[in-house]
Amino acid sequence: MTNEELIEGIKKMVSKLEDPAYQDRFKDFDKTLQFNFTDAD
Repeated sequence: MTNEELIEGIKKMVSKLEDPAYQDRFKDFDKTLQFNFTDAD
């Protein structure tokens, strides 16, 4: 996986989380998500 592909995937995830339907589902969540991409360059 290239860094560009990784960044594009993260952007897609962020755009879904900005969707009002998702915001309502997760309104009481206050956790931090951490990712470890061991196969990235």
